[in-house]
Order: sequence, then C-alpha cells, then structure tokens
Amino acid sequence: MGSLVKDYLCKKVFDITPDKIYHVTVMPCFDKKLESSRKDFFNDFHQSKDVDCVLSTIEIENLFQKENIDLSSMQDGILDLPFTLCKDQTSIKQELEKHESIYTHQGGGSGGYLEHVLVNSAKNLFNYDLTCDQIVYKQLRNSDFKEVNLEINGEVKLRFAIAYGFRNIQNIVQKIKKKNCTYHYIEIMACPSGCLNGGGQIRDEQTNSLSKELLQKVESIYNSVKNQIPNENKFVQQLYDSIWLGNDKENLEKNLYTTYHEIEKNTNGLAIKW
Repeated sequence: MGSLVKDYLCKKVFDITPDKIYHVTVMPCFDKKLESSRKDFFNDFHQSKDVDCVLSTIEIENLFQKENIDLSSMQDGILDLPFTLCKDQTSIKQELEKHESIYTHQGGGSGGYLEHVLVNSAKNLFNYDLTCDQIVYKQLRNSDFKEVNLEINGEVKLRFAIAYGFRNIQNIVQKIKKKNCTYHYIEIMACPSGCLNGGGQIRDEQTNSLSKELLQKVESIYNSVKNQIPNENKFVQQLYDSIWLGNDKENLEKNLYTTYHEIEKNTNGLAIKW
C-alpha cells in the first residue's frame, strides 16, 4: 500500500512528490509502527516514508471517545476510489462503480495469500485446476497450526501450512533447523488467531482482553466482505499492464516486493540502560 500511495498515486493521479502526501494506516497491530519506521520503506531523495503514521484500532477507539464521536450514529459515506482517478482509467472506474467497492480475497483473518498461492501453484506447476472451495485444512497440534496438501491422483505434490503464534512458529523453526520440515510454503503470524487478534486490537471493556466471543464477532464481520480472486480484479489487471509496472521485473520488485534482514544487535555498553 505504501508504494501505491507514495509512488503510484503521486505519479499517475496527483502529479506531486511523495513528501506532499501524509499516509495514515489503521491496523490492529502495534508492530506495524516499527515496520513503517524501517529504512527499507524510506525514500531518501524525497525524505518521505511509505507510511507516515500507523494508528492501532485501540487508538482510534480512544480518539473517538475523547472527541465524543459515536460511530454507530454516523451516516455511511461514499468510498473514494483514488486509484481510478487517472484519465486513462475511466473505463476501469466505471466498471468498479457498478459493483461493490470493497473486496477481500479468500484466506484467514490475517489477510494472507496461502490459498491464492496454492491455487495458482497448482495451475502453473501442475496444470491442475484447484478452487478455494476444494481446499481442506487439517488441524495439527492446535487451531492455529494447520496444513493443507495439494494431492493429484493420490500423490502429494505440495504441502502448505499455517502457523500462528510464537509457540507454533518455534515448532516450525525447530523443524527447519533439524532439516525435517516438509512444507513448501508456510504462512506465519506472530499473534494467536492471526492479525484479527493483534496486540493493538480493540478489547472487551469488561475484561480488557479480546474474548473468544468478541473475536468470533470480529471474524464474522471480516468474513462478511465479498471475496474476489485478485487476478479477476479489474484494477489489479490494469495496474500490472500499466506503465507504472508494465510487467517489468525491475518495476515489480521495486514497487511490490520487499526483503527482510537481520538487525544487528547494539553491543555498545554506553547505549545500555542500566
């Protein structure tokens, strides 16, 4: 999203430099604040961050309470479609306005793309037509550790897994260290139950925690959004064909990919808070 806002919107829609846009995101996670501060997401030339400010849902709730804003009494507004404002996207804008404005993709409450990757891998690697409805998870040690296999003619071709929470992540890491991890793809999230149960998520007023009932309600609302296969999204199709990406490997890696690397520990004794 940072690349879309600070690069695509600036160049293709508003014709301004990225430092002229202040990009705010709302997340159920405090770690997104740390992520937004990474040097990898900073434009040295324009001295601009991809995401300028991250607010957790708890902070949004506190702001509403401070300003006496009752969200339930507010009228629905018209959702902007900023990525369709470009002159050469008139047809895309008209097409999107015929349908619902908000879509999600098939998957869990963390917004992961395991199912999308599995479906496309089945087609591209084995010419096998797999649909999301055919994907069946097998629960392992707990509800946050599941696996799903692509089986063709009785032979397992791909092994995918979901591991949420540090306990399950540690088990995966141990398997990798012992070189007995058989998975081809693993979707990992630090929080149990995924991002919907993030550290910055709104809590129950009585218990100051995200109860099982509240989490189920959040999941129900999240899953009520209509699914759409990313490949069939009109804007996504246009975006890949646009000059901004142009299906060029260098542009794709620059704007849609990132890398993660180990942060060296500060061993300077003067920097230690004794």
